This record gives sequence, structure tokens and C-alpha cells, in this order.
Amino acid sequence: METAATERKVVLCAGLNRSGSTWQMNVTRELLQQYRPQCTVYTSWFESYDANNDADIHIVKVHRFRDAGGIDANVILSTHRDLRAVAGSMVRMRWVPAEWKPIDAFLEQYVEDCSAWSQRADLVLPYEVIVACPIKAAMDIARAIGLEPSEEAAAMAVQRVSAMRPIADSVTGDIASADPHTFLHGGHIGDVEDTSSMARLPSELIARIELRYRSWLSQRGYNLSVERLVSLAEYSFKDGYMVRQILTSAPLKFSKNAGEDLILFGLDAEEWGAWSVGPLCGITFHVPASSTMTSVVLRIGALTPEGASPVCATGFLNGSVAGSWTWVGSVDHQDIKIPLSSTGNHVLCFLVHGTRSPRALRLGADEREIGLAFHEIWLED
Repeated sequence: METAATERKVVLCAGLNRSGSTWQMNVTRELLQQYRPQCTVYTSWFESYDANNDADIHIVKVHRFRDAGGIDANVILSTHRDLRAVAGSMVRMRWVPAEWKPIDAFLEQYVEDCSAWSQRADLVLPYEVIVACPIKAAMDIARAIGLEPSEEAAAMAVQRVSAMRPIADSVTGDIASADPHTFLHGGHIGDVEDTSSMARLPSELIARIELRYRSWLSQRGYNLSVERLVSLAEYSFKDGYMVRQILTSAPLKFSKNAGEDLILFGLDAEEWGAWSVGPLCGITFHVPASSTMTSVVLRIGALTPEGASPVCATGFLNGSVAGSWTWVGSVDHQDIKIPLSSTGNHVLCFLVHGTRSPRALRLGADEREIGLAFHEIWLED
């Protein structure tokens, strides 16, 4: 097996919490020991790292970006995972309670660190790749740390790491008692599948994570099903979490300082109205009990310049299909009329097909994946 030059190398394993970071660190060490048996390898948690250790290769484990200051790394490796599964795993480890405020605070820091590492890392491995394709993930690590990828060496590293066990199967929540070699602590290996981790959270917490971090999730391929999104209606007005926008027969613009209270998720308000961003968006509104109006009408256009493919959307009102529509060519907009069966609070979601960025269409520098142009909304008989 070929190796890169043998000068001292500092590898910073900066995977995020509960996202395969310890697996990544252990595979890195196993690969280096296979490829460079003549070299000594020093592995350390960032808090106890000794930059003067005379080992040929240093592997330093860290999670938060702010904790890596002063570590001069040659290579940076990182990981990330579906935030819903991360939150469930943190609850299992007893590091956060199953409550919205502490989970939100943790995930906010997670997202911030993910952004910082993604801009600097030589390799960012999604947790799902580690679970589904561990040998490929190990080969990617080998390539990132300057080794010639070998399926045989990667398989050996994965096998050795898979055989590693925590100090205890029961959860201790005590990182200080972790194995000094593998960094595995009590209960470290638990719900491997994301669905199992998510199942540890109440439905309302899952819904709030999806609302708060929808863009982050969708940008990384963590799809939110239509069924899950439209089910958010029952949570939308709890504890004043969402502002109620009262509708009347007078048109209300989606623009800044006018209709922003309509936006539930997936819309960016601008001076003229609001663009949908990504494949899913939703609005929320309230129809007074005294209203005699039987329909809600939305004036919606789309990013469909001449020659571009159509934009299509399916609407879901309070969980039920409300209709499907298509925009083609340079038509400015169309008025969509949706019957209302009751007054009170409503959630209207749209699944949008054919989103693209203005930059991809050579219409400017905007890189947002936009689709629908929401202009106005009102009630009608």
C-alpha cells in the first residue's frame, strides 16, 4: 500500500455529537496503523491534547469549533446527522431532557458548528453513509488523510472498529470514564438506525425540529415527508408558538412588514411578496368564527421564464389534498381558490416540483432553490 510523505501529521477528527464522530476517529487510527506500521500514533481528546507529544501522528478529537482553537491540524475530518436523530440520541444519553428549549439550544449550536466545520474540513461524512456504506466511508477517510484508498484495508479497519465495545452497555452519560483508547463510554453504541433515535422523542418535538430547521435538513437531503409536514397543523397554534394571521376579504400581501405572520416555513418574504424556497413550504392563517366566506384564494406565480420547464405544486389544507396546479412560461400568476370547510385555524402546505435557482437560469446571482411566487391571499364566497 502506498502512503503519502511521512512527516508528522495532525488529524483533527471534528465530527459532531452523536453523529459517528467516534467511529470516524477510530477508523482513522486503524487505517494509519495499517498503512504506516513504522509510525507511532497518539490519540487525544482536545482538552488533554499535548502538541509536544513526540508521536509521529497526532489524532485529536473535538466536537465544537470553538474548542479547536490553537490546534494546528494538517487534515480536518467531520460528520453530521439528521437533527431529529441527533436529538433523540442526546436524550437517550441523558445529556439533554426531552424538552424543546434545551433541545433547540443544543441543535442551534450543532448547526453553527456544522457550518464552521463544513467550510474547513477536508471530508464531511454524513452519518447515514457511515451506517449504510462503512467501507466506502473508510476509503473516503483514507483518501482525505493522504493514503491510497484500498478496499481491503478499509474493510479491515471497519471490522476492527466494529469489534470495539463500550465500557458498559448501560448509559452512564460520563465521558470522563470513556475507554482511553477507543473513547467509547457507557451506552455509547445505542440506536444505530435514525428511526429508532427519532422514536425516543414525542411527536411535538419532532414537529418543532422540522419547523425550526427545515432548510438545514432539506439542504442535506434529510427529506421531510408531506405526511409529516401537513400533520404539523395540530401543533402550530399551541402555546402561542405560531402567530395567527386573521384573513378577511381584503387581499393581504405576503411581503415584508405585511404578511410575514402568514409564513409557517419555507418562504422568504421580500418587498413584493414571498418566494418559496426548497421543495416544501407552508402558511398558517385564521378565519374568524363570524366569517361567511367559504374559500381562501391565493395569487401565486412561479419562476418560469420562457423556455424553462414548468413548476408544479400540490396543496394540502389541514392534511387533506386541496389540489394541484402548474405554471408554464412567462404568465405572471394565477389565482388559486381552495374551499374551506370550517372557520378557525388552518395550515396550508405546498409540495413544489421544479424548483431551481435564478443563477442556474442565468437570471442573476441568487442561489436559492425557488419555485413559487406568493403575492396575495384573501377570503371569498
